[in-house]
Amino acid sequence: MNVRLVFHLPDSLPENLQNRWSFRSLRQVDELVSEVLFALQGLILGIPWRHRMEPEVVSAVVDCVRGGGRLLLLGFDSTLQR
Repeated sequence: MNVRLVFHLPDSLPENLQNRWSFRSLRQVDELVSEVLFALQGLILGIPWRHRMEPEVVSAVVDCVRGGGRLLLLGFDSTLQR
């Protein structure tokens, strides 16, 4: 799977929806437990099957959503062969 594909989504949307979406990658746990998270309008969060998030990350995501942020939560099986 090419993780860069989601970042091309804004360009593949119909013209009237382009320039209304921006995507960026959060790769550090620090970004999920700081004001960076709350500056975002939404979060697409992919979590491999049977992996756990740190309690402070869960709390930060919950607070963000309860404060009006949007969340799309994706689970996937990380054991699939590529």
